[in-house]
Amino acid sequence: MRSGRSLHRTRLRGAEPDCVDTAAVTTPAVGVRGAFGRFLVVGVLSVGVDTGGLIVLRELVGLPLAWATSLAFALTLAVNFSLNMGFVFGAQGRLAGRLARYGVLVVVNYLLTMLLVLGIAALGVHYVAAKLVAVACCALLNFVAFRHWVFA
Repeated sequence: MRSGRSLHRTRLRGAEPDCVDTAAVTTPAVGVRGAFGRFLVVGVLSVGVDTGGLIVLRELVGLPLAWATSLAFALTLAVNFSLNMGFVFGAQGRLAGRLARYGVLVVVNYLLTMLLVLGIAALGVHYVAAKLVAVACCALLNFVAFRHWVFA
């Protein structure tokens, strides 16, 4: 299964079941919308892991804020990568290459976020609104990059 698109068998209309090779006739069971829905679920879960991890590491473990933030972020990257690879896109194998491409995309996301937040805020827009624009842009970029590059 390439690009994580699951396939199901389909029968040809009017054909007898014993004379049609149903394994050769397939249609996509879930398209882009299904994958995008799962992608959004993983995104929301990732925010929860990041925030929850930060709270646990800071409040319960007692780590300094910088360490707690960094470790929660690293945990979130691992969860996000794993869930997008398996649950969203159904990709298997070639882990090293996928991780390398994911790492490049993380850097691109950081740079794009900085550019958008600082640039939009410089125009007089509140920084939180600018951040939300950056999140939306990065989410769309990530979905396309995951689907066609990272997990293809």
